Formats: sequence, structure tokens, C-alpha cells
Amino acid sequence: MKQNDISDSLAAVEIVKNSLAALREQREAIIAEESALTQKKKELKAQPVPISDVKRALMDYVDARASLFLQDGQWVRNLRQFLYPNRDPYTIQKSPAALNYDEATDLSTGDTLRKVFPMSHPKLVIPDVGLFETTDVPLLFFFGDLIKAKIGAYFDAMQISHEDKDLNKIGTPIAERTLEIERIDTRLSDLVSQRSAIDSQISSLSV
Repeated sequence: MKQNDISDSLAAVEIVKNSLAALREQREAIIAEESALTQKKKELKAQPVPISDVKRALMDYVDARASLFLQDGQWVRNLRQFLYPNRDPYTIQKSPAALNYDEATDLSTGDTLRKVFPMSHPKLVIPDVGLFETTDVPLLFFFGDLIKAKIGAYFDAMQISHEDKDLNKIGTPIAERTLEIERIDTRLSDLVSQRSAIDSQISSLSV
């Protein structure tokens, strides 16, 4: 091999070494930023939320719990019994007859003689089986707005606040914090793509 060829080869090797070093440096910088952003995101999520957001979460909780009422299906089944009463509780009626004139008249007086529902009346507010035996879900479903208004008024009047040890830890409002976390996630996604591209370059140069 000629001296010039050797020199050219050595120069090429040096260029590759320098390129690899630069890429690895970029990769380390990206990893450091990823780590910092991940820690920042963790801190944002761990910070206590302001009292206004606590109150809002409480109201949302009432609505969410109320929405469970129809999911169980028991209340809908109980309502349907007024359309198709199960007149014989000892047998399973696949196709019971629809409520008729005399039965509707009996219902309008409370079915006191038990002609429509011989064993027990369907529960219209708190079903006696299933998910709602010992929960406040039915009350939240029927009276959610009243309950939220009452809770909200007491929440404000009682001036509920964080303990002293947490006062200086309270973070930004949830809406603001959510946007910041979304920005972090977007940046993290970009960094992952950059790191993947650099890894490909490093792999190709290391062959």
C-alpha cells in the first residue's frame, strides 16, 4: 500500500472516530435532557393541587360516581318490571305479558293488594341487589346537583385548606400543569426519535 493510501486511510479512520465521539456526546446530552424532563414531569405530578382543583375534582367525582348507576343494569331491569311485571316470582318468565289496564290501575294506588308484584316491589331509588347495596351511587344519580351544591357551599364555608407542611409545595393549577406535562411529553418523544437516529448512525459507523 502506498504512503498516500495509508495516510488517506488513517485520515478516514480519524474522521470516523471524531464523528463517533461527536455522536456519542450528542447522545449523552439527549439522555441527560430526557432524564431531567422525566424528573420534572414526576415532580409536577407529585405536587399537591390547589384547593380550587380539589373542589373541582370532588364535583367531578360525584358526577362520575353517579354515572355508575345505569352501568349495573339493575335499575333499568327494575323499571322494565313496570312494563312487563314478573307476576310469578317462583318461575322465570321468558316472555311475561305487558302491563294491562287493571294492573295499571292497581299500580296507581300503590299496588297495596300485591296484584302486580306479589312478592316485593321493584326498588326505584336504591336497588336491593348488585353494586348499590351499600353505596351512595343512587343518591348521587338522583340528587347529584343538589348534593354538589351543598358540598360546594360547605367546602367554601369551612375554608378547607392544606396543612402547613404542604402550603409551600402546592403546584400550579391542574389545567396549567396538564399543558406543561403535555409539552414535556412532546419534547420527550422528539428526544427519543433523535436518540434513535443517532444510535443508527453510531451503528453504521461502528461496522
